[in-house]
Amino acid sequence: MPDIIKRTIKFRGFNRKNNQWIYGFYLQNRGAHFVCPDELATGRSWEDYEIDPETLGQYTGLTTGWGDEVYEGDIIGIDGSPELGIRLVVFYEESFNVATCQDYSYLLKGVHPYFNDYTHMTCLNEWSSTGLVRVIGNIHENPEQLIEK
Repeated sequence: MPDIIKRTIKFRGFNRKNNQWIYGFYLQNRGAHFVCPDELATGRSWEDYEIDPETLGQYTGLTTGWGDEVYEGDIIGIDGSPELGIRLVVFYEESFNVATCQDYSYLLKGVHPYFNDYTHMTCLNEWSSTGLVRVIGNIHENPEQLIEK
């Protein structure tokens, strides 16, 4: 019997009621979206776990050398490589990748840029293994970091 590859599947989303990020499993029920930790706290209502669906992001399974978990929607910087610029973590064609600011500006316009060009889209797994990747924000709280200067 082959070894089973284990990976952590979890999500995060922003709860506007409590003004905080919630980490755990994702569910949708009757049009509402929720992220719930493994154990629900007593004395809390479902409203405490309801998230803005626009902020939902899946964990990539990767952690930076600085100990930060990397989620879809995170903005990352590559230490020592200013030519690589700031990148956005996206899920595209069945894998997590990093997109340039230019790619992001196309996405905002509803246009999918040509991601097959290595200079514009790179496998996140390859970069995270270098230890040079830092999470510097996310698209929901820091969209200004993706504006090309």
